[in-house]
Amino acid sequence: MAMWLGDHMDRDVDTARLLRIALVHDFTEAMLTDLPRPVKQLLGDDAVGGAEDRAAEHLFDPELPQWHNAHRAYREASTLEARLVKAADRIQMLAKALQYRAEQRGRVDRFFEDRDKYDDYGIELVAHIYDLLFEMHANDEWFEPGYE
Repeated sequence: MAMWLGDHMDRDVDTARLLRIALVHDFTEAMLTDLPRPVKQLLGDDAVGGAEDRAAEHLFDPELPQWHNAHRAYREASTLEARLVKAADRIQMLAKALQYRAEQRGRVDRFFEDRDKYDDYGIELVAHIYDLLFEMHANDEWFEPGYE
């Protein structure tokens, strides 16, 4: 998803940086698991961020600062590429929620309670995708099984 966003931007995106940030984010998530949003809210940003930082310290060789820099960029959303990865993570979550609803695998309304919780980082493409996903939720839509 991050790479697709990067490829569809109307400005230059450093694809190598984008992919490094996405991988670093997934490495720390793999160690901690992808904590559900309600758990993250209960723990708080400081606790979750601290755990991610400790996971990065454990996982990444200190002799490879580019890995630590990628982790820091993601946490701080300090580059366009980091913001795209953060947005891709949220887009994927919303899409998965819609898929779960279509499969009748639970209630997913909590993911769609407040559009303002989803930062588009001033990226028009991201805002458009969020709007489409929220519209699909409101209209009880998703793709037909077998959609390719």
